[in-house]
Amino acid sequence: MRLDWLRDPSKKSAAMGAAIFAAGLLVANAFVLSPLARQNAALKETLRQGREKHDVLEAAAALDARLKKHEGIFADSRSARWLMTAVKNSADQSGVRLLSVTPQNIEPHGRFWKIPVLIEAECGYHELGRFAASLESLPKLVKIDRLRAEAPQRAPADASTTAHVTLSVSAFYPDPKVT
Repeated sequence: MRLDWLRDPSKKSAAMGAAIFAAGLLVANAFVLSPLARQNAALKETLRQGREKHDVLEAAAALDARLKKHEGIFADSRSARWLMTAVKNSADQSGVRLLSVTPQNIEPHGRFWKIPVLIEAECGYHELGRFAASLESLPKLVKIDRLRAEAPQRAPADASTTAHVTLSVSAFYPDPKVT
């Protein structure tokens, strides 16, 4: 038979040694190498996730730094009082006659509170342009949301031409709950 070689004691011990060696490799693989490979894969995944978290945190810190550079352009409080004063000063400088300046309901707007004010005025178109430019060049962010100018009635040639103007302007205050 083909297993005759096993009768030779030297070949038998070589075969047993090879079998024990193979069994040792299987045991080592099952109990040592496989757990180490799984542990290594888990550590690699943890490292990848850590890098991703680090990248996200770095991006968030960069955005926060950019936002902090612009913090000065937002309103200091949710009150419309400073905006109404700024509207009055801009109107005085621009030659606009204010009829009314009315604060509107403050409303959430993304990460900010929107502080709207409704303005009714009479002025010429050049004064309106100066007024709008003055509002938009304030140190705080002021946005003109709506502007409506009604054409003046035909007046005698010696009367000055003025339009009735309605503007809605807004300033923004960061919502501390969102930041």
